[in-house]
Amino acid sequence: MSSRLFSHLREYGLRDTIERLLCKSTHALLNSGFRKRDAPYLGELAAAASSVHLGADGLISALSGSPILSDDLVKLRHEYEAYRAALMQRYKAVTLAYDAAFAIEEGSAFVMYALVRLLRPSIVLETGVANGHSSALILNALGENGCGELHSVDVSDDVGDLIVDRRNWHLHLLDSSSLKKSFAAIVARLPTIDLMVHDSDHSYQWMRYELETVLPRMSSGGVLACDDANICYGMLDFCAAHRMKPLLLVETRKVFGVLPLGPIHLRLPQIRLTRA
Repeated sequence: MSSRLFSHLREYGLRDTIERLLCKSTHALLNSGFRKRDAPYLGELAAAASSVHLGADGLISALSGSPILSDDLVKLRHEYEAYRAALMQRYKAVTLAYDAAFAIEEGSAFVMYALVRLLRPSIVLETGVANGHSSALILNALGENGCGELHSVDVSDDVGDLIVDRRNWHLHLLDSSSLKKSFAAIVARLPTIDLMVHDSDHSYQWMRYELETVLPRMSSGGVLACDDANICYGMLDFCAAHRMKPLLLVETRKVFGVLPLGPIHLRLPQIRLTRA
């Protein structure tokens, strides 16, 4: 230790050495506080994951536990692309209340759509709606399944402009004076949740709180998904606390995390090559 200190003094001088020691000491004393403000390195995410993918198809196949035929994934993507094309037209027809950059990235959107089609969930919970990009795609997938409901949670009612068919959509608003209590109350009123997608406040405290609150309400073969998993340590620390290993999709701007709650059964649906 002393030899490294003298070496640093020799190479960089007294001022730089003192600054270095102060930074290391402060970080050691306030490590938990820094962790709640820092973003994890990609290497930390990869080390905590069961698998890391650069493409949506690889993650879907890995999640299934057995290879999904490429032809089947092509059909599923064809179905998804038809809905995505309609969604892009909807973007041109409405005045958006939120920046379009709020939307989930393309690969993550397909993973999310595929999860709904393959899991055939009865209850889907999403947090964070914004313009409703994810919401619209989830509702499209539920419509193709012929069953299921989407429950969305947000802090404002000026959300979801992109959603056309709202028959199976339920918007729940948080009480701004008591966000945690109102979120817990909403979750407690829902039936057992089969799929949860976190895409709201990505601060450490809120991401971790959402995941911890929803976990006891999830079905045994359910899936938790977390957009922007790279923004903070919330998902990583949640996984470590519950001995989970996420599957990760690394995209241009974000990392999408998928957490299966035990063995899951993915059922490939009947897919029409052309939607009616």
